[in-house]
Amino acid sequence: TILLSAGTRIPVIMTETISSDKKGGRKVETGEVISLKVQTDVTDIDGNILVKQGTLVNGTITQSVKRKAAGTKGKLSFSVDYISAADGQSVPVNLKYDFAGKSKAAVAIATGAVVAAPLLLIKGKPAIIKEGQVFNALVVGDKKIKINK
Repeated sequence: TILLSAGTRIPVIMTETISSDKKGGRKVETGEVISLKVQTDVTDIDGNILVKQGTLVNGTITQSVKRKAAGTKGKLSFSVDYISAADGQSVPVNLKYDFAGKSKAAVAIATGAVVAAPLLLIKGKPAIIKEGQVFNALVVGDKKIKINK
């Protein structure tokens, strides 16, 4: 067995583009499961693979807020709690990501000062997380991984 130490970074990559809105990617709702995958093998100093590249990782949408009128931006958050090790064990990890689209509130307010009605038509940007974006999940506690030699 080999020790996968707490604090080890496991790079994970988005497998699809997701959005807080119908625009720019697949719209996701709070509580929905999203797919990521391990970007590269995680090895020890001897080259033993502890977490395999391509391992599927489930993330959970923790917040999905649509962009709204008056320039309010969309928001998107997700978390990953576990990643499977090479021996099939669940390794507890910490990955929490919060993202907000661009706010157009200043534009909406300035426009609203001139005419109130169009203010309601200016929407902020949706929050979009693109396919291929990489995140680092951190191993929460030491975990013994069985490897086959």
